[in-house]
Amino acid sequence: MLRDIDAEIAVCHTNDGSISEISILAPDADLYFEQNGESLGDRMHNAFCHLFSIGYRRCILIGSDVPLLHKQVINEAFLLLENHDIVIGPTEDGGYYLIGMMEPCKEVFSLQEYGVSTVLEKTMAAAASLSKKTAIGPAAMDIDTPEDLLRLAEILKDAPPDKCIETRATIEKFSILNSQFSICSAKQAISVIIPIYNESSNIDKLLELKASLEHNCEILIVDGGSTDGTIERLEENGFSVKHSPKKGRANQMNYGASLASGDVLWFVHADSKLPPNALALMQEVLERDYKIGCFHLRFDSKNLLMYINALFSNMRVRFRNIAFGDQGIFIRKDLFNQIGGFAPIPLMEDYRLSLDITKKGYKIGMAKGKITTSERRYTQGGRWKTIRLMWSLQRKFRRGDDIEEIAGMYGS
Repeated sequence: MLRDIDAEIAVCHTNDGSISEISILAPDADLYFEQNGESLGDRMHNAFCHLFSIGYRRCILIGSDVPLLHKQVINEAFLLLENHDIVIGPTEDGGYYLIGMMEPCKEVFSLQEYGVSTVLEKTMAAAASLSKKTAIGPAAMDIDTPEDLLRLAEILKDAPPDKCIETRATIEKFSILNSQFSICSAKQAISVIIPIYNESSNIDKLLELKASLEHNCEILIVDGGSTDGTIERLEENGFSVKHSPKKGRANQMNYGASLASGDVLWFVHADSKLPPNALALMQEVLERDYKIGCFHLRFDSKNLLMYINALFSNMRVRFRNIAFGDQGIFIRKDLFNQIGGFAPIPLMEDYRLSLDITKKGYKIGMAKGKITTSERRYTQGGRWKTIRLMWSLQRKFRRGDDIEEIAGMYGS
């Protein structure tokens, strides 16, 4: 796979074999050198240091256990390094299969533990603490367990019998960029449902959502009657938009759920920004036998009041079992159908869903990552005034006031 990339190949090997033996396994490499260091982080950092010390200016490190990796991913990673300090290719289990940089950065490799689900998150946090501009590449699967091998065999079952999986032809056919393989499908297939209404200002965020999820999940964008050119712009960018027969976010999400083929339904707002390893974090929650979950919330604001507002939202999930839509609610489809989906009301459908779930005795699990959402409604109406209004409307909803009246107060 690496033969035709636009870069030289260096093999950083363990010291349990001679160079002649290593070169037989990797005959196309330009350079061989031994790994050096006690921990995995040390060995990776020292590999970068060695290459930079002999004159290389951009270096990318990959593992040898990513059989579906495509050479285009490597070439594009080098291009990303022209405008970024670091580039990372995430794996489904919360780690990474690729990391590239422009200069040595020991702090990025200073984790106490590797092989756990927080590797990517902590690595990115370390880069952010150093103000490093970091790019995220496409997700890929690596081979860590016997189950991973079984999944790989399933993907490759239709490969020509005379072709080995290491040949370029087979890797090309089943590459992470071109295949329909989903990193979710071996566990739970996930359908992402995004309700939209006049979201022309969020087209870029929708494109970002699509790019991060389209190879891994079914994406259903459900429109509620947009008139601002949203649909036309989405279709120009390759989106297939579904049209809900009834207006209203609850109706749109229910319609999307009726079309979904996934085992898990994930409801995402159009103005949300997902954590880079969102799918892996979601799978962690589902594997802990939760039937419904959500993410921690934060706002795209440095305002202290908005930080406190997000903190209360996250505490509300933990202590009252109530999640709101901007936290990216995900739920097993069988449970969603069992409770009748979202109540067809003009507002508070997420609140009602949480109450229905609680009545059934289910606890909402919280994924470790944070979804970033826009504070646009708060800045339009005034932060403190809008927060007080939200609390007031929630109190009215809990005591059973007319939902149409509540919706009217919210809309105004």
